Amino acid sequence: MPNRAKKLPEQLKEDLKQADLIIHAGDWQTEEVYHELARYGEVQGVIGNVDGPNIQERFLEKLIIEYCT
Repeated sequence: MPNRAKKLPEQLKEDLKQADLIIHAGDWQTEEVYHELARYGEVQGVIGNVDGPNIQERFLEKLIIEYCT
């Protein structure tokens, strides 16, 4: 994601349409980022050091995802 971007880049939006799972590694900045990503599919993630209470209520500091092919 470009620094200080106001919206998701078009290429990323196209790629998200193909994703089975969207993983965010923290520093969401706002809850709107979660809602935007959730429009494309299931979203899992963790909080970062700049995330506020709304994000901290939704996500944990650590998440283990088991992936099976």
